[in-house]
Amino acid sequence: MRVHKIESLESRLARYQQKRLRFFLMEVPSILTLGVLVVSGMMYAMNFWFGGYENWLIVGAVLGACLSMPLLLESMPKRPTIEDVHADQSIRRAFGMDDTVDD
Repeated sequence: MRVHKIESLESRLARYQQKRLRFFLMEVPSILTLGVLVVSGMMYAMNFWFGGYENWLIVGAVLGACLSMPLLLESMPKRPTIEDVHADQSIRRAFGMDDTVDD
């Protein structure tokens, strides 16, 4: 079995930049839109018992954005550090594998 070298911090940071760009351009708008649509739909259904759909649309948009925040914060990509590289090296050393870092 061939073992690849450990990814360097520079290449991890480059991959992190790509993931972060994708996160902010694709995932954030879709999660926020879904949250706002779900809560606005629930608020629209509540319109039968309470008046004023326009007021509920604003409240639904704010609540949907607020309820989406934990999901957004949890799915945000984490910035790699040199400790991540050292942790990968120590795991490979523990199993007797090649622990060299790719340049």
